[in-house]
Amino acid sequence: MLNDIVEYVNQKYTKENQFTIINEVRFNWQFKGFPEILNISEFCTYIETKLQISLTKLQEDDFFTKIKQMRTLFLDFIKDLKGFKKENLETYLKTYIKKIYFAIKDFINSILFEYIFFSYIHADIYLNYKHYDIDLFYIWQFTNLELSMTKLKKQLFISMNRTEKELDFVIKELDQKIVFLKSKSKKEELEAII
Repeated sequence: MLNDIVEYVNQKYTKENQFTIINEVRFNWQFKGFPEILNISEFCTYIETKLQISLTKLQEDDFFTKIKQMRTLFLDFIKDLKGFKKENLETYLKTYIKKIYFAIKDFINSILFEYIFFSYIHADIYLNYKHYDIDLFYIWQFTNLELSMTKLKKQLFISMNRTEKELDFVIKELDQKIVFLKSKSKKEELEAII
């Protein structure tokens, strides 16, 4: 059932052709659906063409790692949902996976491409009157993505737990994880400031 819902969200809500603009440079990219998210080879080829560079093996591996992290984050978040049998579960899951799609799409548009662009020009990110180290900025923002997805998961479990309280323990665990991720995010933000 879960695979069918993921496929439904891929077909109904995900838009394959995406774009973002970073410092007046337009980046077009293709969302390949869940769980693939991005085709790494196509992505690297596009970056090389757009920025007129040749990526080193280290840079390609870095992109591969970052995309693999997003895939793993998605798969980890949906694996806990397998096996649930509740009324209206399909509706909840469609909404949840759709929200995950938008969170990951926004992350790619606003963080991954910023990381790529500022790495390419060898510059730090300037945000809210602060300069950030590009690598540490990315780590901090990835933690924020994980935090937002954990909050979405908590919302899902709260919605599923309205009449019966069998998910109270899971919700409390998610609360603890949210507190941990908030603390981790704050620490990473401070470390990223130059």
